[in-house]
Amino acid sequence: MTKSDDELHAAVRRGWDVARRADPAPTVQYFERLLAQHPDSAIVRYHCARAHDYAGEAHLAAPLYEHAFAAGLSGTELRRGLTSYGSTLRNLERFDEAVAALERAHDLFPDDVLVICYLALALQSAGHPARALAHMLDLALARIDDPDLQANRWALGNYTAALLHGSWCPDGAESLELTGPLLDSASADRTAPA
Repeated sequence: MTKSDDELHAAVRRGWDVARRADPAPTVQYFERLLAQHPDSAIVRYHCARAHDYAGEAHLAAPLYEHAFAAGLSGTELRRGLTSYGSTLRNLERFDEAVAALERAHDLFPDDVLVICYLALALQSAGHPARALAHMLDLALARIDDPDLQANRWALGNYTAALLHGSWCPDGAESLELTGPLLDSASADRTAPA
């Protein structure tokens, strides 16, 4: 990270440190000024988009997220930016675009819980409630350490497969097409024992 990147991150932190939900206008103004000073910065574009989202101005946030991606947003900011962008598109009722953005985020960051939650919301809004529920079941099976839940992994995997394929499958979750935690090696015990 260059010194100028360090300085930009510090400026971003200062802007968010004084942000107040009850009065978002100063936050928007702060990030608009910062963007005017650094128009090519992907980081500043991203935070300016967030500020507009914070103010409930999704229609202004969406293109700023797109400009941040085009300017090379990466790392944590890319993960958060794709998640926020997908949520913003959903709020704008651009449901298919929201799903596409969040699926991209899920492909890049498959273990990110927040991405999975927003993807499920977007899928539900786009008219795919079974896929949405499948992602949430997938997440629950992978992340909730509850003995009753774990004891029912095989059955819940089959129900998840049924949500995606329209009927219960004897091979259970082995037939799932999810890219999330249910398919990782740590979850291999979710199918019936041999």
